[in-house]
Amino acid sequence: SMNFCLPSSSNTSGSCIVVGGGMSGGMVAKYLQKSGCQVTSVDRQNYLDWCIASARSLVSPDDIEKKDFTMPLDKIAEFLGAKFVHSAVSQVGEKSVTLEDGKVLEADCVVVAIGGQYASGALWKATPELTTKEKRIEAFRAEKKHLESVNAVVIAGAGLAGVEVAGEI
Repeated sequence: SMNFCLPSSSNTSGSCIVVGGGMSGGMVAKYLQKSGCQVTSVDRQNYLDWCIASARSLVSPDDIEKKDFTMPLDKIAEFLGAKFVHSAVSQVGEKSVTLEDGKVLEADCVVVAIGGQYASGALWKATPELTTKEKRIEAFRAEKKHLESVNAVVIAGAGLAGVEVAGEI
């Protein structure tokens, strides 16, 4: 059984590490912080990627910063009352995480909220090496340059995402 910081009629205190600074990780961090837990958020990226802006970012990478399509995770964590650690996690234990540099963080509980990861480098999700906002923007610039060099583009799928990407291109 895992120990867990949950709110009750009396305020619960403790500490928790939330691995993943995306939307789910942020919501968990907020909930736990409100329950009285001291929260540390850990993510390999230093930014929250606004994935619904990916189609626009593909064709207008300069809009990423102008329109705040990426948001700094340290500022989001600060707003939520949590501490932020920018690092990949190499191992998760019941009450600890080991960071890529070997440092171990300990807490009363660990929550993993890393969402999906697309190894193929799908447009909607940053690949593991895109750990900073600047690297993500450069990847969009490279993809835009590639798009401008081809004579035709095939979009597989005519769902909402496929239609939006086709419209942007």
